[in-house]
Formats: sequence, structure tokens, C-alpha cells
Amino acid sequence: MIIDLRYNGGGQDMMVKYICSYFFKERTHMNDMYERRTNQVYQYWTEPVNQSSIFSSMPVYILVNAQTYSGAEEFAL
Repeated sequence: MIIDLRYNGGGQDMMVKYICSYFFKERTHMNDMYERRTNQVYQYWTEPVNQSSIFSSMPVYILVNAQTYSGAEEFAL
């Protein structure tokens, strides 16, 4: 599977979590985000999805460039 994130300006962290959930069979820790204003840390985990076995077994190539930002960068990591 080829996912083209070139020229993608980003997206919401919850959407990144949702899409990533299709690529992991088990609940997987993705990221922590610190909010300085409230001094809180938010953890992001994938959630099990029935169809995840289809995508988790195939090779994935992610295309990025200098115009890939924010949520698209997080997804690519």
C-alpha cells in the first residue's frame, strides 16, 4: 500500500489515531502530547478494528515531502 502525504498540510490528532488503528492488530501507543497551558499530558493509542488484519499484514510505503505538516507528519512517523 502506498500512502501519499506529499503536500498534506496536516489534520486532527484524533483522525491520525483513527487511521493508524487500521494498521495495528493490537492496541498500540502512538504518541504523547503535552499541553503547557494546562500542564497535562494526553496519550494517543490505536483502537482495535476488525479490518485491521487486512492492512497490518501488507507492506506500507508513506510518501512525504517538505510540505508535509502536523497530523500528516505524525501519521508518517
